[in-house]
Amino acid sequence: MVATRSKTRTSTGGEDVQPKIDDALEHVQTGQKRQASKAPKANAGKAGGKGAKKRKTGDAADSSPDAKDGEPSHSDEVADKSHATAGPVDDSAREEVPEKNDGDAQMNVDEKEVVADHEKRDDKVEENASEKVEKVAEHENQNHKSTAAVEKDETKDESGAAKETESHVENNENKEVADKTNATGAADAQEVQHAEKKLAKNDNVIEYGRIHFLYKPKVEVEHPASVDDVQRLHIILQPHKEEDPSGKPVLSRMLHVGRKVLPSAGKGRRQPFWAFVSAVAEDVSELHDALKESKNETKTKGIRTTGSDRLVASGPYCIVSQTANETGSNPERRTSFLCYTTTLPQEPGEVQKAFNIASEGSFTLSVKNPKYGDPPQAGLKNKAEFPEELQSQMGDLRWHAADPASYLDYPNAEILLIASHTDGITHDVGEEIAHELETIADEGNVMDAVEEDMHKIEEKVERSIYDMLKARGGEKVIEGEQSLIDGTWL
Repeated sequence: MVATRSKTRTSTGGEDVQPKIDDALEHVQTGQKRQASKAPKANAGKAGGKGAKKRKTGDAADSSPDAKDGEPSHSDEVADKSHATAGPVDDSAREEVPEKNDGDAQMNVDEKEVVADHEKRDDKVEENASEKVEKVAEHENQNHKSTAAVEKDETKDESGAAKETESHVENNENKEVADKTNATGAADAQEVQHAEKKLAKNDNVIEYGRIHFLYKPKVEVEHPASVDDVQRLHIILQPHKEEDPSGKPVLSRMLHVGRKVLPSAGKGRRQPFWAFVSAVAEDVSELHDALKESKNETKTKGIRTTGSDRLVASGPYCIVSQTANETGSNPERRTSFLCYTTTLPQEPGEVQKAFNIASEGSFTLSVKNPKYGDPPQAGLKNKAEFPEELQSQMGDLRWHAADPASYLDYPNAEILLIASHTDGITHDVGEEIAHELETIADEGNVMDAVEEDMHKIEEKVERSIYDMLKARGGEKVIEGEQSLIDGTWL
């Protein structure tokens, strides 16, 4: 020990360092105590482990039998050597450096996890908030669309309701017109059909349908002003189409009246008027060639134009056959009548009066036997060719009743028209038939209607008449709308 200390002094420059070593040992012991006091606090959070092992080792060292009071232990000697080599230890520097342990590390990990968990929660809250904003925006968009759709439906409903109201008002107006028309005497469709059925069931009625009166103007006469400007008078008989048990087609006929006018009724001697069947057709449109405008080229005057027929009156008709009133050797002899009433015009105008067309009329109708000749400059060169059944019924009679009505289905069949008395059709055919004809014609009655309703009724009936003839004035097949309603010349 003396040699060692000598070396120490020599190495340090001859200074005595023993007090410093003692101080160092004291500091080391103090540091150990402080270390020991901190260790239990740092390792308090751990169960067993290294802290418990260190405490056991320290206790063992303190309780070692080799250690005596007042003598340094083996560890103290090692510490003395290490401190003697390293020099003095600065306790303040030791205290400034914080010591880390497993508890602190665990606390840092837990804090990070808590922070991370809070960050995740914040992100989720933001995400949920963003989703809520999107849902709110989508909900508002849907509400906007729903509102727009509701507004559109409301607009559509309002428009549809307006149209429905307008249609309802129009239907009511039409119904009012119909009611007014019926109230003033005009017949509705059901009444017309009922009257037609009654005519069909009447044993004396052998045919019924529609009659149309037309006239053909002379060549190059565009606007006739009198009968002198008329070339001929046409009558179209358009029978009501019913199934014929024999299967024969129902034909429309066009009659050509020789004197261009109808025979006038009177109480005196009635003059017969001659006419003939100029054309027949199963479809009335096949008669248009004889009615429409035509052009002919001549050598002296070039192209000459004949205007289309003008329609001047139309209404229902029927052919009635009944036993002749006169007594004689042939009790089966019959007389036939052609009766009519006009739907338009209701009252004869200037044109109708010029042709002797009254609001109703009746003519004795007879068919000439083709086997008899004609007076000079009279009759037709080409005669009608009746089938044997019809021809045989005529026998030796020069004129035969138009019974059956099929006598009129043959071109060039010559007929005789004799006007009835002024008492009208009731005198010839009875009240029942006269009433049914008037009911059918009454569909166009406008006598007591107001002016606005009058025009509507007349225009409707006029259209139906042109539909029956399958012709329109604009097509230049048949003209005469103004004549048909107002009775004026065109």
